Amino acid sequence: MENNSVNVFIDADVFIGAFNKDDALHEKTTQLWQDLFRRRARLFTSTLVLAEALTVLRYKAGKKESIKFGDTLLKKTKSLEIIYLNELLLNETYDLFSKIETKDISFTDALTITLGRKFNFEVASFDKKLKNQIKN
Repeated sequence: MENNSVNVFIDADVFIGAFNKDDALHEKTTQLWQDLFRRRARLFTSTLVLAEALTVLRYKAGKKESIKFGDTLLKKTKSLEIIYLNELLLNETYDLFSKIETKDISFTDALTITLGRKFNFEVASFDKKLKNQIKN
């Protein structure tokens, strides 16, 4: 890893906004992606975030866009590292999930918070509650 690179965890809303042209965040996500590439950020996400993005895209943008997203991330993209959920990470995430008081944090969000804290990731997301939880 280069000393000047930044590690950025990509949340589902950033993927969804990029692949769904009708999404309210489409323009913002396009600008965000350009900024990440300009900064030469090392990109990370999790299997749960990918599952969330695939599902939401299928409902909101259709099967074709969902499959296009999946093919792009799983078959073509070399610049994204996917973090797989193992038993230790599952237990750490569940411990955090059980302690969070707010109902607005999903289990997938709890995993993102766990990873953000554990690896000191900058998180690319438009979810302010999620980003605030990572800082706590």
